[in-house]
Amino acid sequence: MASVFRSLRFRLALWYAALLGVILIVTSLLSYSFHSASHYDEVDRSLVGTAIHASSQLRDAGDGYRLNEGVQLPPVEEFVSPDVWVRLYDAEGRLLSSSANAPRNSPPDPRVVASSPRVPESGGVLGWLVHPLVNVGQPAVYHEGGFVSITDPKGGGRTRIHGMALLSGDQAVAYLETGASLVHLDASMERLGLLLLVTCSLGLLAALFGGWAIAAGALRPVSTMATVARSIASSRGFSRRLSPLERRDELGQLATAFNGMLTSLEEAYRTQQRFVADASHELRAPLTALQGNLELLERAPDLPDAEKAEMVACLRQEIGRMGRLVSDLLALAHADAGQKLVSKKLVELDRLLLEAFRDARGLAKGQRLSVGELDQLQVVGDPDRLKQLLVILMDNALKYTPTGGEVSLGLRRSGGIVELTVKDTGIGISAEDLPHIFERFYRADKARSRDLGGSGLGLSIAKWIVEQHGGSISVSSIPGSGSTFTVCLPASASAPGRPARQ
Repeated sequence: MASVFRSLRFRLALWYAALLGVILIVTSLLSYSFHSASHYDEVDRSLVGTAIHASSQLRDAGDGYRLNEGVQLPPVEEFVSPDVWVRLYDAEGRLLSSSANAPRNSPPDPRVVASSPRVPESGGVLGWLVHPLVNVGQPAVYHEGGFVSITDPKGGGRTRIHGMALLSGDQAVAYLETGASLVHLDASMERLGLLLLVTCSLGLLAALFGGWAIAAGALRPVSTMATVARSIASSRGFSRRLSPLERRDELGQLATAFNGMLTSLEEAYRTQQRFVADASHELRAPLTALQGNLELLERAPDLPDAEKAEMVACLRQEIGRMGRLVSDLLALAHADAGQKLVSKKLVELDRLLLEAFRDARGLAKGQRLSVGELDQLQVVGDPDRLKQLLVILMDNALKYTPTGGEVSLGLRRSGGIVELTVKDTGIGISAEDLPHIFERFYRADKARSRDLGGSGLGLSIAKWIVEQHGGSISVSSIPGSGSTFTVCLPASASAPGRPARQ
């Protein structure tokens, strides 16, 4: 049960219900306040209108407002509403006359009523806001006199009373009260308030359950994704996919992105498995050779010195091979971790190429090394990594170029691109192998490459270095005639375009 209250589905339904609840409450309060203010103000207008009409009748019936106890008011049917009653008092507040529909309870002092300021009746908590709006298009309740509301102590019903002084000059000679019962209007407003309360409550419940149902439907793809993700985590079955959603909203995009992520994870997982298997296979060979030679030395300590020296040389060779393999694996691990180049600065690529050319002379075994077109060019990059790139490409060319063959280097500028080429006249690469040579542990010549000391990682590292510098690497080859590796790097803005140097 606790997990239900913590779920996103419950929170969405709760937020939806809370938002709709706020809207319903505000709307209901405004409706109640407008309705209440409008009706109670209409009562006040009726009282004022009746008072004006009655006072004009009294003024016309006598000589001004000289009243006596025998004065008779006009019939109540002549007033604005039969629900409004009228009372007439003298200057001392004594009742002179009243309409037939006036209540028989003890009336308030008319002098107090006439001097009481008008306070709008009811209107609710938003009455101060809605009263100015209610009077738009309606005559305002402004008239001399005052208003009070009294409650019958016996029946509990309320009465609204308007009082005004009848003046002769500056002297009040009489007081006129008009009043109306608020019993029916109060009961009507109570029913309206109860109706709005019930409506808001039902609306909130409907919003809560409706939001729960809507959230369930909207979040169903997310729940499916969570189930698939848990299944993949437990079984590592990255081949599973979500069923395509027939929708173009955010959830449909999320499902598409989720499937794309699974595809990437599946490819990365398979690549990792293949990488681990290949690395284990590559390490097994030198370890087997080391173990075999060490066991032989242990079993036959009296071997001739020549054989011992040969075995030690073999051990040293295998150790060197393992060292290079471990170094290459470490470089690729950094690449997989997204590690960037240590530093980038302006590099004179022509000088770096000549340094790598001199170092590669010691690796040559009867092959000719030469430098062809060589422009003086600069790039922004890591000099150590760029030199490692050149050494990998030249070492690869020398390994697959037989004695008497040639390996040549070239450097030139083509627009905003620096082109570095390493060309050999070696055995070449078949069309079937050409798309795979930059893959890890891939060897085009599987029978000979391990004997040549290669780990199958050099070209993968070279590709990573080129990509880190924002460039690209490609190869073209003709089996039996040689291969040409071309590296394209963005030229530095300050790189000079000087004539080629042979």
